[in-house]
Amino acid sequence: MPPNSPIRDVAGLRGKRIGSNKGSVGHYLILAALRRERIPFGAVTIDYLMPADAKAALGGGSIDRYT
Repeated sequence: MPPNSPIRDVAGLRGKRIGSNKGSVGHYLILAALRRERIPFGAVTIDYLMPADAKAALGGGSIDRYT
């Protein structure tokens, strides 16, 4: 996570766009963390991206986090 990121915990993901490979371990961890913190899945937007696409999306600001 970039040092200047406002996201410091799972609650900080609320309302954010997260990039992940669909069905990946990262995708599972996002869902598990949201469930653990009782944050509805609809509180975040998950963009399903391949790693090469995710780097460009994260650098360009169209997603807030990539797992």
